[in-house]
Amino acid sequence: MYKNATLSVHTFSSGERHLDLFLENELDLFTLEIDFMYLDFFFQGIEIPYQKKANHRLIYLNYEGEISQNRGNVKILWKGLWQPELVLDTGKIKLYTQNNLQLINFI
Repeated sequence: MYKNATLSVHTFSSGERHLDLFLENELDLFTLEIDFMYLDFFFQGIEIPYQKKANHRLIYLNYEGEISQNRGNVKILWKGLWQPELVLDTGKIKLYTQNNLQLINFI
């Protein structure tokens, strides 16, 4: 079963930024932080390193704008789909566009 996925850029007031990959779960979002330098790799379908973060609230799947407590802002760069059951089978996260074109595998 496909679930929603979003790639957002999180920019801090200092100008630093990173990517957050939000993957829809049952109750929240499985969240991976990716260094911004890998943005082009993401769109080329190249495997990229990530750091697992605490799960985020579902609102971040479609949220753009300022983050409370002066923590910067987020902007959505990509929306697509993922299949949680494939992670169990392959150990990789596969992302798809709406037409099921595979974009990337994470190890």
